[in-house]
Amino acid sequence: MHFFMESITASVRQTEEGFVVNAPHQWAEIVAAVLAKVMRRPQHQFRVICPRIDGGFGGKFFMVDHAVAVCAIACDITHRPCRMFVRLDTLAQCGQKRPTVMAKYRAGASADGQLMSVHWQSIVDAGSSCNFIVILGHEIDHSLDQAFYSPTYKRDLLFLKTNKPQTTSVRCPGSAPAAVFSLLMMDHLAHELKLDPIEFKRRNLYCAGQTDFTGLKRPDDNMARMWDELSIAADIDKRRKRVEQFNKENLYRKRGIDMSGISYPVSYERFGIPQVDVTVLIDGSISIVHCGAEMGQGLTTKVAQAAVAQLAEFGAALDMVKTRPPDSLVHPQMDGTGGSATSELNAMAAKVAGSQIRERLLPIKLTKPEANWLELVSTAINSGVLLKAFGTYYPKDRKGQHARYSTLGVGAAEVEVDILTGEYVVLRSDITMDIGKSLNPGVDIGQIEGAYVFGMGYYLTERTVYDSDTGRNLADGTWNYKPPQAADVPRDFRVHLLKKPGDTDSVFSTKAIGEPPLGLAATCVTAIKRAIEAFRKQQGKPDVNLTFELPLTPARVL
Repeated sequence: MHFFMESITASVRQTEEGFVVNAPHQWAEIVAAVLAKVMRRPQHQFRVICPRIDGGFGGKFFMVDHAVAVCAIACDITHRPCRMFVRLDTLAQCGQKRPTVMAKYRAGASADGQLMSVHWQSIVDAGSSCNFIVILGHEIDHSLDQAFYSPTYKRDLLFLKTNKPQTTSVRCPGSAPAAVFSLLMMDHLAHELKLDPIEFKRRNLYCAGQTDFTGLKRPDDNMARMWDELSIAADIDKRRKRVEQFNKENLYRKRGIDMSGISYPVSYERFGIPQVDVTVLIDGSISIVHCGAEMGQGLTTKVAQAAVAQLAEFGAALDMVKTRPPDSLVHPQMDGTGGSATSELNAMAAKVAGSQIRERLLPIKLTKPEANWLELVSTAINSGVLLKAFGTYYPKDRKGQHARYSTLGVGAAEVEVDILTGEYVVLRSDITMDIGKSLNPGVDIGQIEGAYVFGMGYYLTERTVYDSDTGRNLADGTWNYKPPQAADVPRDFRVHLLKKPGDTDSVFSTKAIGEPPLGLAATCVTAIKRAIEAFRKQQGKPDVNLTFELPLTPARVL
């Protein structure tokens, strides 16, 4: 479920211009549209401002609407400002969560380990109503191949209506379940073929020039190169031998190590238009208003970088910029923040706006070649030149393709399991990501690390339990619901960005990064599986393919 650092909040006050709303929301304009419908008033009566969000992950797309609507109604009736804060335990009872998904598969491979065909059946718990889950279900369906190529695929998708709250998007909504399904399927096949699972996966990686099962062409796929480079950088062969030796010397503590890859399709089919407003003020400072929700993903930094890059030749610098929160009246028809591509799309809009101002400053620079930034700005404004620009970028996917490109990643995890208690620790995680030409490596590496640990929670610890009689969510706080803590982070955590990734069909040749790395945390599950297999082998147990219900908590390890 959504376990925010900042829970759902909203405040509404009535002024002479109408209702002014402040709410941590991932799509400011949709709040205004919802309020217009609830209050039965024109949309121009509502100005929605969305300040920096302290954790969104898809949960602040729709769940905030309820709190905002209640505050607006109360404000209208009492003519007084109204504010609401929803406690985490209350949110757990009525809020939406990631859907439960069950996957069934039939797969075939040749005797030499070449994947030949896969038939997937995905069964998705839609909750009490089937609305946004349709989009999420198809996102799961489109992500099931992940890093592995098969010449033949068949996919069936089924939605189930239950008596639980309707489901919603959570970070990496489609690829997160798809990544672990794909990994466990490949692991199962390797076991049946009596092949090394790491070698089997390496043999079936996508290659440059292939097309995935949805029709997306992969002309410059770097998956195999990333796998080989990480194998060397992470010293996988030597560490596997050390793990084997450790397991021989320790009876009730076992270690396991595994590798896998992910492929995250990124679509440019958006719900609105990415927009950025750039204003240069008389003192040379720069004000930027963009339509993306900043929630720690570095969107604001990248937008500022893109705008300033167009003006750097005149002396503009990043420390001159102040960004403002999204405003529904400043940016009509704005885009929502989600799908990991918002940063690059808003950065492109900022580039467009910055380029407009650059064109207006060039003639002045020619007349005053020695003038500094402040002198150029002052001269331009006093000459009647408008140093304000509005940039937009309306992207689309290529015709006949479900995505614009794929963000690729390869990861390895080594764990140690206490056989007597089921407790485990992730000793080391290595990641290589192909994110194209990074706009800000520091921001992107932070996103990779955060997404991976987020995935550890999804695959290993975060379990929602419902009362079988009442349907009440029993995991409504930290006592019963276990998001990852500082001690759960891999003891040795190494992140690499692929060098010389080549050009990609994306804005600035960069790639989305906020969600894709989450799926690499699935290797923790199969690494734990390797450790359990080592103990079973030592005890003379039958060699069977082990199956687990996720999340793989210590109780389930036992």
